[in-house]
Amino acid sequence: MRRRLLLGIDEGTTAIKAALFDAATLRPVAASRRRVPVTHPAPGRVEQDPELVLSGVVDCVAELLAGIDRDELLGAGLDHQGESVLAWDAVTGTPLTPVVVWQDKRAESVLAEIGPDVPARSGLPLDPYFSAGKLAWLLAHEPALAEARTQGTLRLGTVDAFLRERLGGGFATDLSTASRTQLLAVGGRDWDQQLLAAFGLQREWLPRLGPSFGALAELRCERWPAPLALTAQLVDQQAALAGSGAVTPGELKATYGTGVFVLGPTRGPARVPGLLPTDVTVVMVSRAAPARPPENGLGHVGPIAVARTSLRLLQGALVALVALVAFLAAVTLALHARLSRARSELSLLKPGPR
Repeated sequence: MRRRLLLGIDEGTTAIKAALFDAATLRPVAASRRRVPVTHPAPGRVEQDPELVLSGVVDCVAELLAGIDRDELLGAGLDHQGESVLAWDAVTGTPLTPVVVWQDKRAESVLAEIGPDVPARSGLPLDPYFSAGKLAWLLAHEPALAEARTQGTLRLGTVDAFLRERLGGGFATDLSTASRTQLLAVGGRDWDQQLLAAFGLQREWLPRLGPSFGALAELRCERWPAPLALTAQLVDQQAALAGSGAVTPGELKATYGTGVFVLGPTRGPARVPGLLPTDVTVVMVSRAAPARPPENGLGHVGPIAVARTSLRLLQGALVALVALVAFLAAVTLALHARLSRARSELSLLKPGPR
């Protein structure tokens, strides 16, 4: 009996991972991985080369497809690093900017000029973590974008939209991604005109919003033996929510990567102090894929954006502490030995009985 396989592609912050799963058991069959360099060209700036991201995806998929028959693969899902953005040319596909990674802080100056109505409408605080401030900064500071605007060829979007268009799947993203940009109103299903205006962005520069799952597109590459049927496209944290099985209100998942993110679905739009609303409709539908997904499939995120760095710092601090304790112990033993020798010498100097 021929195997039936599913392909998962994870476009992460520091690496591209891909894996084949048995469709019946969901057990992994094979996996591949490519590291993607992250650069820090200035304080507070975090960037990646979009072409290296693309080549990492192509390489990982090519490696896995080389080991299977083309008719064994049922479909492929793509998850990505959420809020990271870039600009590219609609005609050539050439990147006009690096990928500005979600950790990047350059948008702080832009956000200082944004009014208080934006957090109220989007449900998200004014933080450079989200995509809108990054896009507004690129628009104001990158000369290549001005030329593309004049030519009518400007594309702005998250990394999944770039990958999908470059691989022939069209210029589109999903609602889970849009909910992380600060350009979607809470519970909204399309780019919000008021939020676009606040950041000086235009709808035609942004990808079409579509569902997170279904018959989304066909992805093609000359290095692949056949097109990939793209059947899922969403942010990595929402994908992890589905993968962990936390699909009903009251259930939570926590993932530990470059950041730590605790995510759980709610019963509808809600504002919880300290938590961030996000679209999780994809994980709240049944396996039978009903014709109309539930409305207001929202969840909340509690992020710790520097978790891996913090853990490394903690690890370094613990190593230093152990070394310090060992040093102090050695000093104490040395002092104790010297004190013992001094006592012995003193005892020898004492006059004996007459």
